Amino acid sequence: MTGQNKKTYEGTSLDNGTIVGKEIGRGGQGTVYQGVDNTGLPVAIKFMHCSAAAGTRTFGQFRERFIKEAKMTKLLQHPAFPRITHVDMVNNALQMDLLRGQILGDVLAQYDGVIPDAEQRKFLSAFYILADGLAQAHSKRIVHRDIKPENIFVLPEERGKKVLRLIDLGIAKELRAVGE
Repeated sequence: MTGQNKKTYEGTSLDNGTIVGKEIGRGGQGTVYQGVDNTGLPVAIKFMHCSAAAGTRTFGQFRERFIKEAKMTKLLQHPAFPRITHVDMVNNALQMDLLRGQILGDVLAQYDGVIPDAEQRKFLSAFYILADGLAQAHSKRIVHRDIKPENIFVLPEERGKKVLRLIDLGIAKELRAVGE
């Protein structure tokens, strides 16, 4: 891999036997790879960046943030969010369903930022599901804090409707009740 301080996990394996394949995405909090689990199914694996964990200064703080993201994501069992299938504490990795499609930011760019009316109708029910997922997160006192087109994944259509997933809870926050 080219560039400074870029570690690659390609060709390694997780503690559950999942084989890590090629890099498919990179963000401020982590790098996502495609992989194959021990049953042969394709998965996505997010390795957390220790050095870039949103301003944390120590490995302990990074580890705490990683554990929080894993717990919050697992709490959100809703179609609006990807499903976490394994947490590898040894390698600081989250294994989840592999999403096929593209990010909403790329879809918007294809339409120069304005989605045609016919396509908007296809997106409408998908955004309702996304809003319902956010309502569930808020009911569990989880705030995403990074909703943007680059964190909304557009999957292939199902029955003529768009399917969306809200990804990347890297900077999500779990709110405390008053008095806690």
